[in-house]
Amino acid sequence: MQADEIRSLFEYHMALNRRLWDECIVPLTDEQFLQPLDYSVGSIRNQMVHMPNVDSNWFELFAGDFDSKPNFLNPVYFSTREKVR
Repeated sequence: MQADEIRSLFEYHMALNRRLWDECIVPLTDEQFLQPLDYSVGSIRNQMVHMPNVDSNWFELFAGDFDSKPNFLNPVYFSTREKVR
C-alpha cells in the first residue's frame, strides 16, 4: 500500500468518524449513551471508546510495531461524550 492510499483511507476514516459523532452520538441523551446493550462491547459509550483503541493498534501496525501489546482505554473512565471524543 502506498503512502497516498494510506492518507486517503485515513482521511475517509476520520470524516466518517466525525459524521458518526455529529449525526448519531451527539443527539443521544446521556442515558442512551450509557445504556447497557447486549451487543459487541456493551453500551454506545463502550463502543465509542473501543474505536480509538482499535485505531491505535492499526497505527502501531502501520508503523511496523508488530510486537507491542494492545493498551486499551477503559470505558469506565469516560463518563461523558465529551471525555470520549
